[in-house]
Amino acid sequence: MPFFSVVIPLYNKAQHIRQTIFGVLDQTFTDFEVIIVDDGSTDQSVSIVKSIQDDRLHLLCQANSGVSAARNLGIKKAKATYIALLDADDFWHPNYLETQFESISQFPSDKVFSLALEMQYRKRLFPLGYSIHKSATQRLDYFEASQSHTVLSSSSTVIHKSVFEEVGCFDTSLKSGQDTEMWIRMGLAFPIVFNPKVCARYQYEDLNFLPIKKELLAVGALEKFDKVSYTNKHLARFLNRNYYAMALKSRIFGDCEEAEKFQQKIDMSALAVRKRILLRLPVFFLKFVIKLRNSLTAIGFGNRVFK
Repeated sequence: MPFFSVVIPLYNKAQHIRQTIFGVLDQTFTDFEVIIVDDGSTDQSVSIVKSIQDDRLHLLCQANSGVSAARNLGIKKAKATYIALLDADDFWHPNYLETQFESISQFPSDKVFSLALEMQYRKRLFPLGYSIHKSATQRLDYFEASQSHTVLSSSSTVIHKSVFEEVGCFDTSLKSGQDTEMWIRMGLAFPIVFNPKVCARYQYEDLNFLPIKKELLAVGALEKFDKVSYTNKHLARFLNRNYYAMALKSRIFGDCEEAEKFQQKIDMSALAVRKRILLRLPVFFLKFVIKLRNSLTAIGFGNRVFK
């Protein structure tokens, strides 16, 4: 039985999937299987996967049902105790699984493990600005540690299979924001072991650095955790940050009704003045500010707007 099962949901990623797969096959830690679940791709993605010959590589195909259904199928079929999630257009450095194995060995009683990401934008690499002390591997409260960038992501997280038995699998009823909803459930149930080594890369495709519609969450995906937040101040801050981000993104896409729903959920007293101003800007000017601010972030200055 392999130590890790790497689960990769795949949908129309012909441009990236070869690099993603070889990033896994070239790992220094070699005790793993790779389960790729194709979610009804219509490009050459499946042909590319089939052209790669390696006994550790397994391809499953399903009719288009969404990324959550694809991940859930991969998790169900996994032989290993530890599930390593990876998106089909992201990339691991050769020491990724070895570093995760070191964390598991250091914290054998824990069940959710993550490490730092870097972002690729216009062929430039830069680390994400986490809001935690990054000197050593440590156990963290997910919500306290994710006030800037989330410490869990779909390409930098390893999860003990028993976690899914306790918190459930990815919610297939959500069309977007499935990851955030899952991380909240995990964060409420388990501490996160975070390694500050940068061993994974998120490849950002939007050259304007504007949000994409698949990032939008339904209000209900967040507000079901409101009651818990009354007694968890870090969760309350985390939810407020996400309500703010979703309000901005909804406005950009012209969904005024949804933006109003999110804005009503925001605790304005907890927002910085600049964020309150952004919520009131005309959409055309808001887009300009976001492009400018995020472009500066991409070359090493400041923070992105959606925080």
